[in-house]
Amino acid sequence: MGNKLDSKTQLQRRKIGHSQEGIAGEFYWACRNGDIELVKAMLPYIPYDQLNQLEPNGSTPLHAASFFCHADVVRLLLHDYGVQRYYVNRHGLTAYEEAQTEEIKQLFRRPSNRFFDAEETIEDTFDILSVKSNEIGNDNSDSASEDDNEENTNETPSAWIEGYRTKEEIKQEKYYYCKGKALIQSKIGRFIMRNGPKFCSHCRKNKEVMGEFISYFNDRVFRVNKLQAIIDEHVTPEHPEYNKCKQLLSDYLEQEGVDSLLKLYTLETEFYKKIKKSCQAITWSLYIILPDLKERYYQGLSYRGLQMTEKDLQEYRWALKNPDSLIKTKTLSSTSIEREKAEKFACTSDPHQLSVLMIFNFPQVSDMAINLGPIKEKQLPAVSEYEDEKEVLVLPQTFFHVRNIEFDTEKCQYAIYLQNIVLNKSSLIRALKFMIYRDEETKLTAYYTQNRF
Repeated sequence: MGNKLDSKTQLQRRKIGHSQEGIAGEFYWACRNGDIELVKAMLPYIPYDQLNQLEPNGSTPLHAASFFCHADVVRLLLHDYGVQRYYVNRHGLTAYEEAQTEEIKQLFRRPSNRFFDAEETIEDTFDILSVKSNEIGNDNSDSASEDDNEENTNETPSAWIEGYRTKEEIKQEKYYYCKGKALIQSKIGRFIMRNGPKFCSHCRKNKEVMGEFISYFNDRVFRVNKLQAIIDEHVTPEHPEYNKCKQLLSDYLEQEGVDSLLKLYTLETEFYKKIKKSCQAITWSLYIILPDLKERYYQGLSYRGLQMTEKDLQEYRWALKNPDSLIKTKTLSSTSIEREKAEKFACTSDPHQLSVLMIFNFPQVSDMAINLGPIKEKQLPAVSEYEDEKEVLVLPQTFFHVRNIEFDTEKCQYAIYLQNIVLNKSSLIRALKFMIYRDEETKLTAYYTQNRF
C-alpha cells in the first residue's frame, strides 16, 4: 500500500524473474508488428484482464506497440480499451518509458490539464478560518508585494470565510483534528470510535449521521459501494476506462491496496470531478493507512492554477494581513511539482475572472501531501495513471498560512503563496483522554461529523 507490494505486483515480478525471451501470444505479436487490422479483430474477444497481462517474455502488448512506434495500436489500446499502463516489463520500464518518439509519448498524456480546472471555484477548494478583528495584531512580518490593494483588507470578508470568534477556537480546530487522526490510524482507536454510540450520548442523539461517519472509516465494503455508485452514475460501460475503474475498485476491495484507489482518482473520467465533491470514501481509506504511504510523503513546492474573482482575491489579501487566519483545504487537491504544468493554462479571457497560481510550500515532510509520481531514488513507481504529471495530492484538512501575494505583469497572473502549517502529532494515549474528560467527547464527535470531507 504505497510502499508495499500487493499480490498482483508480486506475481508480475515473479513472471519477470522467470521470463522467456521470444515467447508470447498471438495478440502480443500483432501489437508488436503493428498489424492494426488483426489487433482490431482480436480485441473484442479478449477479456480485459488478459489485455493487461505480462507475456512469458516479460512484456505486455502495450510495451511492444510503444517501443516499436505503432501509434495507431497504442492509441487503440489506451484510448478505446483503457488498458493498464503502469506495469513494468523485464527491463523495469513502463510502456510510457519505452516510448521512442514524442508522438508515442503524447498518446500517454492527459488530454486535459489536471492542475487547472476552469469550472472549479475557490469556494469548492478552500476555507479561510478567521478571527475577530479586535484579536488581530498588526505585527505581520510577511507583507504582500502588491501594497496598493490594502484599502479593504481591514474589514472581514463575508462570502465564504468561516468566522471563528477567538484564536482559541482556531487552536481547537487543529487540536481535535490531530486527536481524531490519531484515533483513526489506530486499531484500538477505531474500535472505540466504532462503539461510540454505546457510550456517547452525543453519538446516540445523532445516530444517523454518526452511523454513516463510522461506516466510512470502519467498513471497506461501505466505502467501495459509495465509490461504485459514483462510477455507475458517471462512468458508463461505454466509457473506455469503465473496465479499468471496475478492476481497480475490485483490487481495493480484495486487497485494501490504496494504490488502486489513487490510480482510480487519477483516471481521466468524470469520477475525478464527482469524487472531489464527496471524497469521504477515498480520504478515509487514505487516512487509515497514511503511515503506509510514508515513503511518498512530500516536501517542497507544488502548484495549482485557479480562477477567482477580485472579491475572492480580496479575502486572501485579508488573510495575508491577518496572520492568525488559516487556509484549510476542503477536498482533494491535485497539484504538480512542475510549475509550468499548472501555470500553462491558468489564464482566462473572462473579464470577471483573475488568473491565479496557488503555490503550496511544504517546508517539512508532510503526511498530508502525497507524491503520486515515480520516485526514482526510492525505486517507487508512479501510482498516478499519468506518470509524467508529477502529481502531489494534497489531502482535505490540510492547513496553510498565506505568506505572500504577487502579481506578474507580463503573464497578467497572480501568485498566492501558501505555507503548510506543521501540526504536532497526538499520541494515542493523549487522544483517548476524551473518554475521561466527557466534554471532549461531544466536541470531538461534533468536529468530525461537521467536517464531512
